[in-house]
Amino acid sequence: MDESAIPFRRKEDHLKRGGGSSTANQIWIAGAVERRGRFAVGRIRLARIADRSSASLIPFVLANTEPGSHLRTDENSAYRAAPDRRGGQFFISPDTSSTSSDSGLTA
Repeated sequence: MDESAIPFRRKEDHLKRGGGSSTANQIWIAGAVERRGRFAVGRIRLARIADRSSASLIPFVLANTEPGSHLRTDENSAYRAAPDRRGGQFFISPDTSSTSSDSGLTA
């Protein structure tokens, strides 16, 4: 499960508010991939969200996962607010290839 911003502008449009980490001219999306077994992929879900806040992400998480699901996420704290889905979260550091787990999961 992850969230990302996609730039949304024509090539000739100027960036608003200076660009960089600005959220102007961006569409936020959330995605979830079902894991089947160790290497197989099941269903894939993708939706447009308002931003990467808990208020935007939690409804997506609840609509696309079952209670008790183990979420593989980055370290965005918004995912930790998902009820009945905290056990076994697996965090993938976006800055390195290192991983950590609070439930003994291994990569």
